[in-house]
Amino acid sequence: MSDSPSPGAHVIARLLPVLSDQTRHQLRAMLADDIATRDALAPANHSLVGIAALISARGRVPSIAEYDEARRDHSDWPHHNTLARRYGTWLHAVSAATKLISPSPARASPRTAPTSPTRHDMIQAIVRCRLAVGDWPTGHEYTRWRNVEADICRRTGALDRIAPQPQLVRRRLGTWNAALDIARHQEQR
Repeated sequence: MSDSPSPGAHVIARLLPVLSDQTRHQLRAMLADDIATRDALAPANHSLVGIAALISARGRVPSIAEYDEARRDHSDWPHHNTLARRYGTWLHAVSAATKLISPSPARASPRTAPTSPTRHDMIQAIVRCRLAVGDWPTGHEYTRWRNVEADICRRTGALDRIAPQPQLVRRRLGTWNAALDIARHQEQR
């Protein structure tokens, strides 16, 4: 192997200035992945099979704990830390796995008017997010989780299970911190 950069490396170097921070972070994580631990003949998305199986079975973002529990029966599934490192975060790995389930998301029928989420729906969404990301989410984490969860719901046809938008949660429950306090109190019951 030559120490001089390949033509592909030159192309990537020219693209870096125009890429978003998130894309550069994902590219860095992907390139930093230890490819020596992967079977060179296996496609990269093979590592997402476990997450995709859990999404198909549950129809939602699986938590790290759920993945680790299922992984005990599937020694070929990579550790969740490997996936988070490879894709940037756990939610990015889940998002990538979502695309293996169905190539295109379903669209809501124009005749189906969305129902307004109740206070209970909002609290339950925050709790589901906490279970998926492993801690009480910041508003930004909730937004990322909600986007992945909504993609899963669209791809699996569960349009009625899409979590409420974070702006609606804040508007109805006061502030994001107030919403978290309500969710914490509800969960302690």
